[in-house]
Amino acid sequence: CRAWATPLPGTSASPPVIGAGGATIYTTTDTGNLHPVDATDGTILWSAPPGTRAGTPALADGSLFVPTDTGLHVLDARGCGADECAPIWTAGTVAHSGQPAVAGRRVLGEGDAGPHRYPATLRRAHSPLIL
Repeated sequence: CRAWATPLPGTSASPPVIGAGGATIYTTTDTGNLHPVDATDGTILWSAPPGTRAGTPALADGSLFVPTDTGLHVLDARGCGADECAPIWTAGTVAHSGQPAVAGRRVLGEGDAGPHRYPATLRRAHSPLIL
């Protein structure tokens, strides 16, 4: 038996990413929106429209790395205090597919022309690091 179900805009959603402590679930939909959902009751906590197509996000050190058709977007996993949050950092202009890989301070995304390496935004101040 299921505990809850939350309807999201669109017709399909990415595989869920579970946040630290299991309190929040992050998913994107085919509308291009990221939706953090409360894991206990299914409440949508906030949303972000990073692109018209958004893939499965990666979560590392409090940042969400969201691949989209317009590049790689980074959001604070805690949100911004509003119902809709903008990316805190954006990289690239090529379409990305697949979940980014984040290790240490390196981020690899799969773009149209193969893998792309980006500086990670892993510091709490969210200042981009150039690697």
